[in-house]
Amino acid sequence: MPRKRLVLLLLCASLCAWFKPLKLLQVFRIDYIERCSFKDQLTNDVADIKTFKIFIGAGTKDYVVMASHVALSLLQRSEKLVNASSGIYVLTTRENVEFCRLTLKDVEQTSCVGVTPKFQQNTRTHQEVYSKFESVSYVDDTEWVVYFDADTVILGELHQLMHQLPTWKKIMAVKDFPTFLQRLGKGRGAWGINGGFLAFEKSLVLDSWGMIESMMGQGVNDQIIWSQVMFRAGKKSCILGLEYNCRPNTHRRCHQNAKLIHYSSNAKHALYYYVRHQQTYG
Repeated sequence: MPRKRLVLLLLCASLCAWFKPLKLLQVFRIDYIERCSFKDQLTNDVADIKTFKIFIGAGTKDYVVMASHVALSLLQRSEKLVNASSGIYVLTTRENVEFCRLTLKDVEQTSCVGVTPKFQQNTRTHQEVYSKFESVSYVDDTEWVVYFDADTVILGELHQLMHQLPTWKKIMAVKDFPTFLQRLGKGRGAWGINGGFLAFEKSLVLDSWGMIESMMGQGVNDQIIWSQVMFRAGKKSCILGLEYNCRPNTHRRCHQNAKLIHYSSNAKHALYYYVRHQQTYG
């Protein structure tokens, strides 16, 4: 083999190893999912009637306290969404059901549900995060689940999500927090979807239930599971804008139009103590 050709082959091999194009496709698939679009007026291609239930994930007592704040912010700031739903359900452990009922006894249209997931996530924290998958047991096949983590705060009306979305869309979610470069560094394990807020039709999730259970059995991060569900859904899935997943200390520009703030890391504790202070002192 001529020396020049050998040098070119070696150079190509080193560049391919460095860029890892297949790996890049894995990382950035989420960026090719269509952005959710909503109709200003109801037309024939828009499902003007969807039946759905609202769920809030709260595996521990601390999160039950925060879930009460999510329910109240929904009732106060997204009244149309709540009134169109079949109620708000707080998903917690069976051991915490009574505490949940006591904590939310004065919150209207809200119930507590005790669940025991078949599997647990392989992490030191948030092991109970698979509880959100249990929501499918409490809706009919054609019903939707609108899910919130307990560390979210609703700032605006979310009614359009369920009543101005084209009929062929069956699941919508938000991107995870990491930036473009951070996700590049995460490789194949990159999280595309953030599990803090999403909405989906039960039937679509059931179509991937075998894969979901298999991944839960391996303890895979729930956000990676949701990403795979989105990728499988193809044109039936869409990504919501940043205004549905603002953080308190980043994405400053999106705060002007924010509909939902999602607390993370140390900010979760700040939210917890704020909620406790409000409940104690008003």
